[in-house]
Amino acid sequence: MRIYLAGNPSMYDYQEDYDRLYGLAKSAGLYHLKVLASFVDPKHFDSVVDRRNELFGSFSEKQEIFLDSGAFSVWKSGKDIDIEAYRDFIDERIKDIKVAVNLDVIPSNRDGSRATRKQMDIAFEKGLENFKYLSENTKLPKDRWIHVFHKNDDYKYFERILALGITYIGLAPGQGTSLTQRLAFLDKCMDYVTDSKGYPIVKFHGFAVTGTKEMLTYPWYSVDSTSWVLLGAYGKIMIPKIINGKYNYTERPYTVAITRRSNAKQSKGQHYENLTVTQRELVDRYVEELGFKYGVTEFKIVDRDYKLKSNERWDAAYPDGLSKRRVEIIVEKGLLNEYKLRAQLNAKFMFEVEARNKIEYFEQKHKYRKLFI
Repeated sequence: MRIYLAGNPSMYDYQEDYDRLYGLAKSAGLYHLKVLASFVDPKHFDSVVDRRNELFGSFSEKQEIFLDSGAFSVWKSGKDIDIEAYRDFIDERIKDIKVAVNLDVIPSNRDGSRATRKQMDIAFEKGLENFKYLSENTKLPKDRWIHVFHKNDDYKYFERILALGITYIGLAPGQGTSLTQRLAFLDKCMDYVTDSKGYPIVKFHGFAVTGTKEMLTYPWYSVDSTSWVLLGAYGKIMIPKIINGKYNYTERPYTVAITRRSNAKQSKGQHYENLTVTQRELVDRYVEELGFKYGVTEFKIVDRDYKLKSNERWDAAYPDGLSKRRVEIIVEKGLLNEYKLRAQLNAKFMFEVEARNKIEYFEQKHKYRKLFI
């Protein structure tokens, strides 16, 4: 299973931290840093490539870039993507692209109403036309193009997809749905992408597969995930469970809030400060072994017209509307006060999951979970 690190580039500066991420991947036994980039943000794409070239020279073997078309994001803004512009972008950067996603045609209506079955069928056919055009008119080989099957698509579409010889299929359970719903959707998809014994008959990619439960249930060829950076942004770090004295990367990790601003302080066992002594020692050991520091943060109350210094920022958790405001002072950078460092530590967990887990087949006992929609 290949795990591509995804995330809004405004949340994470690859230019600054690419080298450390690569080092963490290498320490897990991986020699490719896998990153998802989007066609609609070419600056992000180029910054990743430029930093790679600066560190290693123009050796694309050090890196795999998964190119998303960004069709849904553009569609939500009321616009459409020019397929020829997408084609040209890929050909201009072909040496840096490992795999690319077909240009989806979104069947839903922009007013929020659900698409009719006829609209969905038309969108599906148009999507196949786009796949045929792109796979035949770009330098990227057909087997490195992904056609996406979405949560609300008709399962009969799988027959057409497979009949056309498409060998790399994206499965998109959709955001904003419960874990049970996502698993039920993926269970049903397994009827079409695996054989009677649960072994894959094609490669399939999981879009926005953020949880280890989803990652470790299905025989994915690849997935992309934002959980590493989102948890970091929310002040949390991922800590593997310890079984028989060793870190275990086959189970869901502990997520521990560590920032002083976090509301998790109110919940027992959710924040570093309310862990038991033994639990803290386990967290400290993991953090130290990876070479991270907690850092030092202080707070002070100031007038609302106070001018921030270079190592200060407003504490967003402090109640608004008061005559005073609270300032967070970064005395020493570390996990307590820098989300990029928390994201790096979380990425290390993802690298270990990729390196250590080889899910070869889908266990039939999971099929047809209840609450399937």
